[in-house]
Amino acid sequence: MSTDGLSEKHFEIDEMRMMKEYALKIIKLIQSKTLIPTTEESASYENLTEKNKMLVSKVMNLRNQEPALFSTEIDWNEFYKSYADNLFLKSAILTFECIIKNLENARTVHDYTNYQLALKEIEHSASKKETDSRQEIKYNELKTFL
Repeated sequence: MSTDGLSEKHFEIDEMRMMKEYALKIIKLIQSKTLIPTTEESASYENLTEKNKMLVSKVMNLRNQEPALFSTEIDWNEFYKSYADNLFLKSAILTFECIIKNLENARTVHDYTNYQLALKEIEHSASKKETDSRQEIKYNELKTFL
């Protein structure tokens, strides 16, 4: 991959600052809405299977179709709010996974770019090491990584 044209792919300082600020705002926003379960609670939550989740969806669908058939002892407002939160969180997770994948891809390109440029610097030192003892020292230090 060529390193040409990557200069327009660099983040500006303001962009980096904004990304960090937005990320911190999101963290702050969700902190009061998220729980850190105990070990026992975590085990219970993790035992939910896809079949269990299908049951929840079926209850939701049937409740919407014929609400009179369902118990009045259940807080259906809580059920609906929790269901809506779940859908929102699934969507948010997909969005953040996409963001993370894009950031990882960008980072990989920059890692590769830096590596290619470092290799060029080793070539430069190799070509100068016979006439410059400092270049020879640098070359010997750098070639240990190859």
